[in-house]
Amino acid sequence: MGRQAAELNEKIELSVMPNTAHFPMLEDRENYLQRVANFLA
Repeated sequence: MGRQAAELNEKIELSVMPNTAHFPMLEDRENYLQRVANFLA
């Protein structure tokens, strides 16, 4: 569903984090924080 939304709307950016499930902020903290920082920049 997220991929479809990103394909239909140029304002949507999909970010897929491999090897994580429901809690990427706990499972790959550094990667998650970097992605959030990039989004907010």
